[in-house]
Amino acid sequence: MDEFLEYYNNVRPHRSRGRVTPSFAYAQREKARPGNGRQHARHYRVRHDVVDAGGKVSMRYLSKSLHINVGYRFRGQSVIMHVIDNEVRVLTEDYKLIGEVTLDPRQSYQPIRRVD
Repeated sequence: MDEFLEYYNNVRPHRSRGRVTPSFAYAQREKARPGNGRQHARHYRVRHDVVDAGGKVSMRYLSKSLHINVGYRFRGQSVIMHVIDNEVRVLTEDYKLIGEVTLDPRQSYQPIRRVD
């Protein structure tokens, strides 16, 4: 069996492979590797939420529950969160920017950068 496999894969050319051996054809194929010119698809989502009594909204990121401090003055108000990977923009219902945050999964409380 070993002799047959050696002949089949390394000696006998195949017509379907352009008259090359299977081992040569395999060696010429592009292999899947990390960073093989492909970029991971970005994660986009839009969330509609209500700011809680503490001035925060909660969301999950990388299987962790994170709390974003929107501010006490926005308690009970509806907000829109635009999420692109780990970047979050928090807007009012009339699309005025409240602030931005870069999510850090190592801490549950996420301070927001205000935009006034």
